[in-house]
Amino acid sequence: MARPPTAPLNLRLVLTNDRARIREAAAEVGRALDVAGIRARETHDLLVCMDEVLSNVIAHGFPDGGEHVLELAVSQTGDLVRMEVTDDGIAFDPLAPQAEPAGSPLEREPGHQGLVILHALADRLEYRREAGRNRLIVDMRIRASGGAGSRGQKSGDR
Repeated sequence: MARPPTAPLNLRLVLTNDRARIREAAAEVGRALDVAGIRARETHDLLVCMDEVLSNVIAHGFPDGGEHVLELAVSQTGDLVRMEVTDDGIAFDPLAPQAEPAGSPLEREPGHQGLVILHALADRLEYRREAGRNRLIVDMRIRASGGAGSRGQKSGDR
């Protein structure tokens, strides 16, 4: 159950490509979502998406190594929560068709489900490559209490 919002949701974080920063960012975003009155289930879904996006950027976006900067913004307008991640890693469009991994799901190596999870949880995804930077926008609609259906069964654009 969501509590009444005590502050608007408008958070901006600057992170380095260090996996330890994901946990710190999750704690900050979780607190901001709580203060904004976002329900626990939706907070969970938003944090799962954030973890998947940041983990993928850090694991695959910087083959040259070295320290890089990622920007994370989380905001709310009405019933829409938006997460934006910007990085200077190699170009990668998570909306482009991906090759299906070989074998059945039970035969595959663990992992490599981040994009599947992201597409299932988000109501809308948008990707752009601008000035040598990736920009991924993840939109999630906040449901009224007691709503039916799960995120995987919603209608709307992707």
